[in-house]
Amino acid sequence: MGGYERRTDQRSGVGGLDCPSGRVPRPGHPGGQGVGGRGSGVGYPSRVPFSADPLWRDRTYLREEQYRSDVNLRGRQSIYEFRTPRLDLARTALDLAFLDRAGLAGDERVVDVGCGNGRYIAALAARGHAGDVVALDLSAGMLQGLEPPRGGGSGTVHRCVADAAALGLRTACAGVTIAAHMLYHVADPRAAVRELRRVTQPAGRVVVVLNHHRHLAELRALFAEAAGDSPDDWGSPESVTLDDGAGLLGEVFSTVERTDLPGQLRVSDPAVLVRYGMSVPHRSGATSEHPGFAATVERIASERIRRDGAFVVTAHPGVLICR
Repeated sequence: MGGYERRTDQRSGVGGLDCPSGRVPRPGHPGGQGVGGRGSGVGYPSRVPFSADPLWRDRTYLREEQYRSDVNLRGRQSIYEFRTPRLDLARTALDLAFLDRAGLAGDERVVDVGCGNGRYIAALAARGHAGDVVALDLSAGMLQGLEPPRGGGSGTVHRCVADAAALGLRTACAGVTIAAHMLYHVADPRAAVRELRRVTQPAGRVVVVLNHHRHLAELRALFAEAAGDSPDDWGSPESVTLDDGAGLLGEVFSTVERTDLPGQLRVSDPAVLVRYGMSVPHRSGATSEHPGFAATVERIASERIRRDGAFVVTAHPGVLICR
């Protein structure tokens, strides 16, 4: 690719990348998510305020339980089929990234940090993106489950277990870097943001997707009621919200363009709400350890659906395009 020093590292087999784990993950390869790094101290607290469940930043829990495979993630993703107005978030985020194509040719190398089960990789292929894609995730299980993208894309997808705070990639190796719904899983978000800046070319784009603090508030209230807890126990699990992210990214990038995408989830199937609730951790243990939790969620949700026609939940993600 033009402007890149191309070489194949003997360890990774990925041209010019220095893949952090040294290889595409194998079954049982643990990977890891690092911590550390100093903040700039400009316009943002020295440590990101965090009042939610610390399991969402626990590397062992994330790697070996929550994201051992994409089962939990798919359970949560299914709730967005009930969104109104309809939204393909991955497609919209990429549309925003490529809206002003100055400096972008459509064949850039794209690095997807915290790629999960590949929604953004699939959206790139659907756009016909011609460049290679580097799929990075804390979980080897997630990477093993990635399906080959379908569509008009002609680039190769390289998969590596990665540390979001120390990616191990060459400086300025990416034309576009994606970090969707992952900064709140990192112990040191500031270090991760510096890495996003470092691996992205000066004329490139960084695409960050985060949620407003009111995102899914009614769902959390439902789970608190079902578990017999205080609503505070089911506050947002995300240490970095959309507002937090805009300030944090502004420390490192000269331009941060924010697009809010508010809407509603009008859920008509209580099983979807139960599946979501069973996929998330709770401060005092797994939700499955709360006696009757699933049955209570189903009962409350069913009553609400009969009364109102749907269980209505606030949906408020946002996209931050950084240059």
